This record gives sequence, C-alpha cells and structure tokens, in this order.
Amino acid sequence: MRTLPLGGIRSVEIGSVMFGKYAADGSLILPRWSWCVSRHPRRVYTQSHIEYVAETFEEILRQREQVRGYGIVREPKFLRHFTAHFEPIDDSSVPSLQRVRVTKRFTFELAHALSGHDGVCAGVHGHSYVLDIMLIGIPRAEPGHPKDGMVMDFADLKHIVREAVIDRYDHALLLHEREMDRIVQDEAMFARTVFTPWQPTCETFYWTSWAASSGHCRRKPI
Repeated sequence: MRTLPLGGIRSVEIGSVMFGKYAADGSLILPRWSWCVSRHPRRVYTQSHIEYVAETFEEILRQREQVRGYGIVREPKFLRHFTAHFEPIDDSSVPSLQRVRVTKRFTFELAHALSGHDGVCAGVHGHSYVLDIMLIGIPRAEPGHPKDGMVMDFADLKHIVREAVIDRYDHALLLHEREMDRIVQDEAMFARTVFTPWQPTCETFYWTSWAASSGHCRRKPI
C-alpha cells in the first residue's frame, strides 16, 4: 500500500487480503503466500518508468522503520481485495525503539549438479550454505509467561527451520528430476537424493526453501 501514497504506483496484494479467511471465532486465517504484485506491460511503460518504480521501493526500504501496517475497516463479502477500505494501524503507543531485530544463523552442506550446464557445474559438487533468519518485532511483555521478553523462542525457530530445510537438505544431493533414471536410489550413497522439477541452482533453491518455511510463519504488522 505504501507504493501509492509515496510514488503514485498501484499494486495488488496477493495474500492475506485476497485469500485470507475467517475462522469461526473471527480470527484471520492467513494464506501460505503473501505477495505484492505490480505489472508493467512492455508496450506501455518505458525503462524510465521501471527505474522510477525501483527507486520508489528503495525509498520505502529506507523508511521501513516508520512504515506501519494497515487494517481493514470495511470489506465486501466477496473479492474484498478490490473494494476493501483500509486505514493505518494506530500503534503510536509503541515506540519504534521497542522493536528489535534478532538473527539466528544456520549452516548446512548440500551437493547438487546442474543438468545441461556448459561448465564444471554439470558435475556433482557441493556448497556450504549459511542461512540467516532475522526476526523483527516487539518482545513479549507478559511476566510469568514462558516466552516473556522474547520476540520468538529460538527453540521454536530451530524446529521450523530444521523441519523445512535442515532435515531435508543437509548433506543431501539435489538433482533435477530428469536425472532420476540415472541414479540407483537403493544405494546408500544416494539415499539422501532430492529430485526437483526445477534446475537446482543456489538461486532456485533459496526460493524453494523459503516457500517451505513460509507456511509456518504468521505475519503481523510491525
């Protein structure tokens, strides 16, 4: 939403607004994905337009500490992402200094081979991965609560990352599914082979592992 008042750029939220549902108790059930989409037809917009959009997002990033969430104040029964009315969430009682960032680092080893690559990456080779998870939020202030003083219990975070990433990919071999017939999967050497429908580059692996872990997350305005 910040793109419109700051840069006059219209965008579409594809996530909690478009696909969010309400439980029987009135609480919001968040979808797995949450995206912000802005489409740019090639025959309409020039390179300078695209650069302007990029500059607007850069400015939003610089103002991230001041940006607040929006809440729905009025919505239709269906297709609320078209006509819902929003207003900024009033969290003036929470100083920005109370928001903290905490980061947990995870490391793991993963091998892969890039089918059809025109260089040495076509062969099996491995990488050491570093995964930094940053949490931004307000520490819980509930004396007597087992999570008092925490943004999130690192034990819970470890469980999420272990289940979504580490247990599946640590010391595994990542291959494209077209290579499936070439691997003897009964052999112990290939017991931890993971086949994917996409070329298993580091870049596509990043997006896939993020998607796997995002299903555990619940985003709130901060």
